[in-house]
Amino acid sequence: MPYLNTNIYIFIQDNGLNLNQLISPKLMVTVDANHPSITTGISAHDRALTCTLLASCTAAIASESKNDKISKVSLFRRPGHVFPLRAQQGLTRKRRGHTEAVLEFCRLANLPMVGVISELVDGGVEVEGKAERKEPGMLRGEECLKFGKKWGLMCCSIEDLVNWIEKNEGDLEKT
Repeated sequence: MPYLNTNIYIFIQDNGLNLNQLISPKLMVTVDANHPSITTGISAHDRALTCTLLASCTAAIASESKNDKISKVSLFRRPGHVFPLRAQQGLTRKRRGHTEAVLEFCRLANLPMVGVISELVDGGVEVEGKAERKEPGMLRGEECLKFGKKWGLMCCSIEDLVNWIEKNEGDLEKT
């Protein structure tokens, strides 16, 4: 099964408080860094720089003045190619999704509550004689584990994370 790694979408999320101040109070809009080295915004370099800048601004914004927060908004262009997401308050206690899971890892590591996640995309199968592919989509479960094994990556499912938290912090259903 071929993987088109260039088709990975990058997302940033935080705990729902800081991104409101940085981007928009009601709408999460795609962004690119407003930086001289950014070209179209779609390249891996451009998206990595945008994620780095957005994460550092989001982590720092809680302790800053209103003027400092306003000045950070100008660091981004809209629309862009990075998709900010809001995690559910309560994280995996409320919703067992990727957005919440990455912030559980941040919380457990005592790091700022902001992270970057990606979706692994399966490129599908070429249709002979046509400029199209059939059956592409996002990798799930076992396919992700195979990808991780192939590339020497450590893998952890959301179920594994929740089980660890429940074992060490108590039942998530009761909190």
